[in-house]
Amino acid sequence: MSNELVNQLRATLGKMELALSAVAESIVWTDHTGRIQWCNGTFERLIGRPKIIILGAALPELLSLEQEGHPVARAVHPVNLANIEGRPLTGTYEWRAADRRVILEISTSRFQIGANAPSVVLVIHDVTEPRALEEELRHQAFHDSLTGLANRALFADRLAHSLSRGKRQRQSVAVLFLDLDDFKTVNDRLGHGVGDELLVAVGERLIGCLRPVDTVARMGRDEFAVLLDEPPDAAVPLRVAERIVATLAPPFELAGQELFVHASIGVAVVTSHGQTAEEVLHQADFAMHAAKTRGKNRVEVVDAATHAAAHDRLALKLDLDRAFQRGEFFLLYQPVMDLRTSTIIGVEALLRWNHPERGIVSPTEFIP
Repeated sequence: MSNELVNQLRATLGKMELALSAVAESIVWTDHTGRIQWCNGTFERLIGRPKIIILGAALPELLSLEQEGHPVARAVHPVNLANIEGRPLTGTYEWRAADRRVILEISTSRFQIGANAPSVVLVIHDVTEPRALEEELRHQAFHDSLTGLANRALFADRLAHSLSRGKRQRQSVAVLFLDLDDFKTVNDRLGHGVGDELLVAVGERLIGCLRPVDTVARMGRDEFAVLLDEPPDAAVPLRVAERIVATLAPPFELAGQELFVHASIGVAVVTSHGQTAEEVLHQADFAMHAAKTRGKNRVEVVDAATHAAAHDRLALKLDLDRAFQRGEFFLLYQPVMDLRTSTIIGVEALLRWNHPERGIVSPTEFIP
């Protein structure tokens, strides 16, 4: 081969290497033992080491070499390139150094030149930032932006899983729904900023008095919910609710003053699993409103039967509001007799309700 041809070849290879070093992906060529024979400049910058150290080394060794001023890094998912005769290495690998976490997506392809043993080309993508963004977006989708607690969507999903597991294993599920009493007064008197600080502090106290396996969620403005993971008996939810009341009792130090916070708590315990997550939440919410109606700063427990009866009363009340418009009421007249003369001296007009679905509704049901 002439010197001119050799020089042309070297120039071409130099241009190719320069071009490959400008791409965003790291490109590595290894022999059949997994030892690196060539890499582009992007890989040098990713690893933070010069080619004199990279060439001849295996990728797992490079990821575990000690850097100046840093302890040994380690591959959380070991990268094994020695056995390239098997399935090509593809997938996502995490490299955790002392001060950073790097997530690498690696794809490989094998090639063979002549009779030599096969070699491997690795294309390595640094997906640390995109993955971090995905995790952040996923967290925002299922967590409350103010308190960092689970939001309604995540709570409902976990409750649905607990109900499904409880049905299979015949275990009870308990939900506590709590609302801060007179929270509007805090916002009106001290401003929404202090109100937000109070909500964050309440969330922290709730987490502090529960087990790590339990779920605490912010459901709305000043509403929180707690999912108890596998309560051993029906008495546990009530004890937890009383513990929450005691936890919230000490004053909160905010805006240079002490704020006392109380909560009305509704407890729903599911023992027969035929309800949806939304139905259980509604049941606990109903119990919470019952606690507010009966004086606030208290705990009310409701079961499915009680909730169904209350729901039936509400449906009857809504129908009652429309009964006059629909002409469903009619009068019955009951005579008033004079027993001495056996004569009618008057009549009593009695209102009756002919419900289109229930039929004649007893006055003892609709008058209250």
